[in-house]
Parts: sequence; C-alpha cells; structure tokens
Amino acid sequence: MMRNQRGFTLLEVMFALGILIVGTYLAAEGVNQIEDLSKDTRTLSATERQINLIVDNIRTGLGNYQISYDYSREAKEELLDLKKLPMAWAAGVVEEVAKCEPKKTCPQGRYGFVVQPVERFRGLYTVTLRMTHKDWKEPYRDYEFLVTVQ
Repeated sequence: MMRNQRGFTLLEVMFALGILIVGTYLAAEGVNQIEDLSKDTRTLSATERQINLIVDNIRTGLGNYQISYDYSREAKEELLDLKKLPMAWAAGVVEEVAKCEPKKTCPQGRYGFVVQPVERFRGLYTVTLRMTHKDWKEPYRDYEFLVTVQ
C-alpha cells in the first residue's frame, strides 16, 4: 500500500498554495508600507531643510521684506490664503509660482510668510510661515519664529 502513494493530495496542495499566497500578499504589503514611509520621510526632511533656508533668508535680509502692521487675524489669513501663496517648493527646488514654466510642472509645495513687528520690542519681528504640500494629510502647516534686525 505504501508503494502506491506517489504525490500529494489535493487538500495538501491547496493548503500549501494558500500559505504561499498569504505570504506573498504580506510581503507585498510590507514593501508598500516601506515605500510610503520612505516617501513621508523624504518629504519631512525636505520640509525641514526648506524651513531652515527660508528662516535664514529672512534673517539675513529682513530689510528687503515688506512689514505688515495689521495685527488682525483676518488680515493675516488673507495674506496667507492658500490659493495666493507666491512660492513653489520641493526638495532642492524653490521658485516663484508666477515664473513656473507652462511646459514643466511646478513643484507640489507652496509657501508664503508674513513679517510683523512685535509690539513694545523695537527691532524684533514675528514671522508666520505657511507651507503646503500635496503629500501632507493636513492642508497646511504654520510655523512662527522671531527674527531681529541685524
């Protein structure tokens, strides 16, 4: 009787195939999650670099920027309207939205900022930076920092 058994039963083959399919599916999902995490990390790193560049440019050239003396929330929101943000950014790329060439796609991030003097502190300014990016879950992120006249 032992000599006549030469292969696997249909049930054994189906079970092995099921395990193989589940393992392949889990491996593919793991690769997708790693790719998503890598993309998020690259965007976050580019964001941090971009913020540092903007802050450094504002600090060194504060006299070149227009100062807003309107302290109302409505005025700030109007200046930082998402549809009117003047600068486009991506990892290593910054350009004015108005100068994006029609044939080439503009970077997917936008930013703009408002510079306001701090009341009662001469020479101290608050900068509100609003940034957007298509890969972010939230529509925008605001960053506030202080700069001084040099």
